Formats: sequence, C-alpha cells, structure tokens
Amino acid sequence: MHKKVSLTEGSIAKALVAFAIPLILTSILQQLYNTADLLIVGRYAGKVAMAAVGATGPITQLIIGLFVGLSTGAGVVVAQNYGRRDYLRMASAIETSFALAIGGGLVLTLGAYIFTPLFLQWMSTPADIFQDAVDYMRLFFIGIVPLLVYNMGSGVLRSMGDSTRPLYYLIVGAVVNIVLDLVFIAYFRMGVMGAGIATILGQVASAVLVWLNLRHGNDTFWLNYKNIGLKKDSLNAILAIGIPAGLQTVVINLSNVIIQTMINRFGSNAVAGGAAASRIDGFVFLIIASLSMAAMTFAGQNIGAGRYDRLKKGTWVSLGMVCLASGIMSVLLLVFCNSLIGLFNPTPEVVAYGRLSIIFLAPAYVIFGASEILGGILRGAGHAVVPMLVSILFMCIFRMIWVFFVLPQYYSIKTVYLSYPISWTLTFVVVGLYFVFGNWLVEENQEA
Repeated sequence: MHKKVSLTEGSIAKALVAFAIPLILTSILQQLYNTADLLIVGRYAGKVAMAAVGATGPITQLIIGLFVGLSTGAGVVVAQNYGRRDYLRMASAIETSFALAIGGGLVLTLGAYIFTPLFLQWMSTPADIFQDAVDYMRLFFIGIVPLLVYNMGSGVLRSMGDSTRPLYYLIVGAVVNIVLDLVFIAYFRMGVMGAGIATILGQVASAVLVWLNLRHGNDTFWLNYKNIGLKKDSLNAILAIGIPAGLQTVVINLSNVIIQTMINRFGSNAVAGGAAASRIDGFVFLIIASLSMAAMTFAGQNIGAGRYDRLKKGTWVSLGMVCLASGIMSVLLLVFCNSLIGLFNPTPEVVAYGRLSIIFLAPAYVIFGASEILGGILRGAGHAVVPMLVSILFMCIFRMIWVFFVLPQYYSIKTVYLSYPISWTLTFVVVGLYFVFGNWLVEENQEA
C-alpha cells in the first residue's frame, strides 16, 4: 500500500529516506530497463550489435535532454504549489506539463527519425555498427511519447510526495522490456530490432499506468484529458526553471556526445567496453540523480510552505546521504568492475576498455554527487540559471577544450576519461561557492 511522504514536517532524515528509497529503486529499475537491451544483445547477438546499441546512448540523451529539464521545471512548480496548498495552480501546471510531453514527443519522433543517420555520421560511428545503430535509434524514438508521458507523470506524483507508485509502474515496464528482450533477441534472433521493439512496449506499459493513475486513481488531483493544454502562467513558470535545467542537461549530453565521438575512434572494442561501463556506472548516476530529485522536491515543498530553517537542515542531510551512497558504490564498482563488464561481453579487449572507464570515474562519484545535491536544492528554490551556467562552462566547454587540445597531445583513451573527474571537481567548487555565498534564499520566491 502506497503512502505519500510529507517533506514539510516531522523528521527530516526519515522523510528524505522514505521519499528517496523508492526514487533510488526506480532509478535502478530504469537503468535495468536500459541495461537489459545491452546485456541481452551482447550475450545473444554479439559485440557488434552491442556496440551499435551502446553508441546511440549519448545522442538519444542529448536529444531528449531539453524535455527532461522541462519535466524538472514542472516538478518544481507542482511541488511549490502543493507545499502552499494552491491546488488550482497545481492542476494548471500538471495539464501544461502533459501538453509539453505529448507535443514535444511527437516533434522529437519525427525529427530524430529523419536525422538519425546524420547524427551518427557526425559521431564517427564505426562502419561495422552503423546500420544497426540507425535501426535501434529510430525505433527508440518511435516510443519517445510514452517515455516522456511516464517521466512527466511520475515527476508530478513525486512532487506531491508519492515516490512509490512511479516505482510500481516502472517495475511493470521493466518486466515487460526484459521478458520481450529475451523473446525477441534470444529466441527469435531479431538483434537490435528486437531490443528496440521491447523497449517501446515497456515504455508504453509504464506510460499507460501513470496516465490511468492521474486520470482515475489519485486522491489529490484527477487529470481530465480535455483540459490538457498550454496555460500561459503555468507555462511561463515551468519554462523559467525548465529551460535552464533542460539546457544544462543538453550541454552535458552534448559533451558526452563529443566524448563518445572520440571513443568511437578507438574502434568497436572501445565502444562496446565504454557502453558496458556507462550502463554500470549509470546505476550510480541515477542513484545520485534520485537523491538530487529528492532534495529538489524537499526544497520546493518547504519553500512553498515557508520552512527555510528546515530547508537548510535538509541540505546537510541530503549531502550526507549522497556521499554515503556514492562512496559505497564507488568501492563496489572498483572491486568488481572486471566481472561486471564481463557480464555484457567477455571479450578481453572489451573488458579492458570498460575497466579503464570505471577506474577513472568511480573515485570522483562523491564529488559529482555533492554538486548534484546543491544544484537540486537551487533548482527547487527556483534558481536554475547558475547551475546551468556552471555546467555549460565546465561539463561542456571545458570538456570540449580538453578533447580538442589536450587529447591530441596525450592521445589515449585514458585522457578522454580523465575529463570527467576534472570537470566534476570544478563544477562542485563553483556551485558550492555560490551556494554558500550567493543570495539565492534572500530573494522572495515568485511563481505561477
């Protein structure tokens, strides 16, 4: 039985843990959702097909990044209005967010289908995996509308303190995806096409469930599809937070695309190994993102309720949680990286490349996690511009300078991977300075 968590009263630690645990489990399942394709393809269709699926990851995340940011903006607006018990404005924000998800998803589907070959050419995708990568990426974007609907709907539920039911709905989607992966890939030998179809059907299952919950089963808000549309005040409030958050996601993913392009030049073994490592440490990133989302929702609700002292205490609790979680995960991945990479593909060259990625990234997870918590608090307070600018500076511009000027001087895949911990450290330092010395809590919070 699910229960909404109150983030504005009671024990801060208990509230954050109760809210964050379903988010973390959801993140783990979300990564399993993505990892199942790669693992099953790698085991049953070979390293070429595995590399084709892995090569599409950075570009797909880049394309949908803006809408991920918009869902963040919608979540903050909903959380703040929920905190002040302004249900009319909350309903308006929810209806606007679904209009953005459906309309934006249709535009992404058409654009990505047309331009997929061009995107993959720009990324120097190896010739032996190019066509499989095109096929998988096109199939992925056919299912982008249900993916955005689920993300937007689950974000709405979390903003109202319900982080449990999105987990249940994702479990259903993950089970559908994994079972169909085995059926289509292992039994029918459909390769990347089977992986793409399984992903779409899993996304549809999760989207339908979250839609039905908001349509019929929510005790705070019932979604009337006739009211879905862009409401000016709500749209402005969502865009004020969502555009900076979306641009931050886009520029980070742009840098990942550039880095993936450099990795592609080292051959299909490097692509496959890097793809396996990215799926593994993706669990860590999603756990960190979940804790950041919990911190953002906590900030939004408490600012809406005027609980500023509680917000400051919650920041320290959130930082402690993320440092503990990311530190444990870092140690585990460093100890078991060979075995984990080997689950995807046991080819020694693939394992070696994947191990290098984890060795360079894992020690800096704690730093990345701390910067994400501070950024989440700032976004929850309605101040998304500074985290965006800092991310553009260090996670995009710095990384581009690094791969275009440092990499040619020290041409090694190790140099590519080193760009991540350095950029995370610089981001943490600057965001931390703004968090401590900036006046982001002095300004009165304004929104629709």
